[in-house]
Amino acid sequence: MATSDKKHVMLSYQWDNKELVSGIYSRLKAQNIRVWMDIQGGMKIHLAESMAEAVEKAAVICCFLTPKYQESKNCKLELQYAIGRNVPVIPCMMCADYKPSNWLGITLADVIWLNFRQLSNDNMDLKVAELIDRIRLCVGDKFDLLLDQQISVQKDTERKPGRIKSATVGETKNRLVSKRPPSALHKLSTQTIPETPFIDYKVDYSTKISKPVREGPEIHIDNVGDRKLTKYKCEDDSIVRLILGSNTLVTCNQEWFSRDQKFTNYFFIPKITFSNTSDKPVSIIEVKGEYEDHDHSWKQCKDVKIGPTTNDNEYKWNGDTIVNLAAHTLIGFAVRLDIEINGKSGIDNIRRARAHKSLPQPLKLKIIVEDTDNKECSLIVEQQNIALELPTKENCISHWTEKDSNDGLREMIAFVYADDCETDKRTFISMYIANDGNINIRCGNDVGRSGQIWYLGNERVKSLQSDAREKNVNEIPIEEQHGNVLALFDPENGYRLYAIRIEITTGTSKTVETLLLPSVTLAKLE
Repeated sequence: MATSDKKHVMLSYQWDNKELVSGIYSRLKAQNIRVWMDIQGGMKIHLAESMAEAVEKAAVICCFLTPKYQESKNCKLELQYAIGRNVPVIPCMMCADYKPSNWLGITLADVIWLNFRQLSNDNMDLKVAELIDRIRLCVGDKFDLLLDQQISVQKDTERKPGRIKSATVGETKNRLVSKRPPSALHKLSTQTIPETPFIDYKVDYSTKISKPVREGPEIHIDNVGDRKLTKYKCEDDSIVRLILGSNTLVTCNQEWFSRDQKFTNYFFIPKITFSNTSDKPVSIIEVKGEYEDHDHSWKQCKDVKIGPTTNDNEYKWNGDTIVNLAAHTLIGFAVRLDIEINGKSGIDNIRRARAHKSLPQPLKLKIIVEDTDNKECSLIVEQQNIALELPTKENCISHWTEKDSNDGLREMIAFVYADDCETDKRTFISMYIANDGNINIRCGNDVGRSGQIWYLGNERVKSLQSDAREKNVNEIPIEEQHGNVLALFDPENGYRLYAIRIEITTGTSKTVETLLLPSVTLAKLE
């Protein structure tokens, strides 16, 4: 192949960063990689012609992003010409708190960038290694064509899986060009080149992903929105009639704590009208309460109280249930019926403001009145729980989309949950791709509150990867105190991160799900 036809890596930058980019240029050249940089002999007499030729011969273009890069007309011409020719682009973010906008934001909207924000001479070798890995990923099998001369190394099939053999500088002189800066050669002459993981980016990890495991029951939520409660009429032979208002809703509450595995479930009827329909006065000597059980039998309530109706639900109950009614008199009373429950009361105010799960829904409550003539009348009133708003993938997406501007979340990639049917509580873990390409993991029980938040970025992945390699294991908890979220690494392929396993265990259920990370996310985190 003629020299003029060989491909190179093009470095696109704004003049203020020429010293740092020159350092990157030198390190790439030291690895025999052909690199084009304008101040390193790449620029000819005609500026536009030189830029066009550099782009046309580029296998990949590395652009070093800053606000001034975005303002530069030459940088804009270079990058847009490269995009038009389908040249792969590797954006390298140089400035903290800077996000490309305008033409640059649109051009690079779907491209994962490298974090070069803290670039210095001290960490440049590490950053250049990351850049070389990304160049390999972009050009694939054509990477060897970017080298000025063949590097004498073992074939891939002869390598120890996951590693390149460590070598001293003396053993690798012919791998490096002779123009390595003397200071760098002197530094390397007293050290060994560290072992570098060999990563095969073409491995199909989908075969390593096990099927989700779900054990135990889920919380059953009735669709109560379409259910209409039945309105009953007063029955039996007493001259007293009980009348329920048309818009009267039964509310309820539970004791805070159980005693000997028992507690009281309270039911409040804001207003029932007691009416004397006769020409003579009558007295009510007792008010009783019953509720219908699952077998349709009627069970007696633990207690019944009556008191004046109020507008603020601050009830004051009478000492007894005796009521004197003059002829043709109407009196309104609030009524409370108490039911003793075997079990535990709700874990929070929302779950305590309900009929217990051991009771039927809708719950039929019967108020029974006995008068001085030993005659009775009764009225059935129905109570219906409001549906619990449990966390779901849909409502979490909706909630956090509204908060996107504050949290920088772009896309949900996972939602895993397990229910505790004893407490009506759902524990969930969701994973999001943030705008910077990192992973945001949220754990909680409530749609509106995220609970604990863990961030999985490049530095965190490298730390976990190092722990996995040191301990010779293929999985590491992302947080030591929360072993239910684990990062999975491939020991046979340079301990590459490829998936996250989520394990959630509650009092009644368990869910285990392994999530294969998207390739673009892996590229960002590596």
